[in-house]
Amino acid sequence: MGLNTLRNLQLAELGILKKFIKICEENHLRYYLCGGTLLGAARHKGFIPWDDDIDLAMPREDYIKFFEIYKDKHHEEDEKFFIDLTVTQYPSMIQIVNKSVKVIDKNAITVRHRYAWLDIFPIDGLPESNILRFFHARRFLFGRMLYKFAGFESGVDLKRANRPFYEKILINIYNKLKIYKYFNDEKKYLCSADKILLKYSMYKTGGCCIFWGISKIKEIYQTDWFGEGVPIEFEDITANAPQNYDRYLSRLYGDYMILPPEDKRQRHDIEIIISEEIK
Repeated sequence: MGLNTLRNLQLAELGILKKFIKICEENHLRYYLCGGTLLGAARHKGFIPWDDDIDLAMPREDYIKFFEIYKDKHHEEDEKFFIDLTVTQYPSMIQIVNKSVKVIDKNAITVRHRYAWLDIFPIDGLPESNILRFFHARRFLFGRMLYKFAGFESGVDLKRANRPFYEKILINIYNKLKIYKYFNDEKKYLCSADKILLKYSMYKTGGCCIFWGISKIKEIYQTDWFGEGVPIEFEDITANAPQNYDRYLSRLYGDYMILPPEDKRQRHDIEIIISEEIK
């Protein structure tokens, strides 16, 4: 097997996960596998065979603490693993990278050169009332849309297959008319959208959300589904999963133990460049 393979990329990302878990354990920070990474753990006991990244979620309080701990101290101590501030969209998402593996990402208008990565998203609370939740979510999603417009050239995946039909139409129009030229303050829109989420803590209401994740409005959960978490096997380690990860995965993927057909298996358009074998 050659070096520049998806499996070697996965192994490099597994190394990041091991370092992340160690830091969380040392600092008593809560985290959970989420999205496709949790799906892979439940269905494959590791990566989904065609997946190329790792997704994690942390309660907002722990998420902020982790960023403050890691961005300075561990960047200085370890040149191989660090928070890449050129792609991290803090406060919405933290990206830890493994510098030994380069990735050429061809999914957006602008081709990006990045490293093997692990994404961390904050978990926020929601209003108690369903009516207030409805308006809270739509207010945030409008702000998120403005932020995505501002970073359209490098931040919007034009090749993602499983988008809702209306999103595909909107993105196509937006791209053809070059509307993104009129949105030039990406950071302002990011902070404005994230400020909406900071109003509620996941531990003060019965509901929570991971609205910065790929599934947006679908990522509304009951707080007790997360709880303290439960151990789950992932490759050659044990990681933390939501307490009721069956409910979580069923909400996102339906009957998640059934493999999707070949044409529905989401893959990023990337080129992997690895200088040495990953162990």
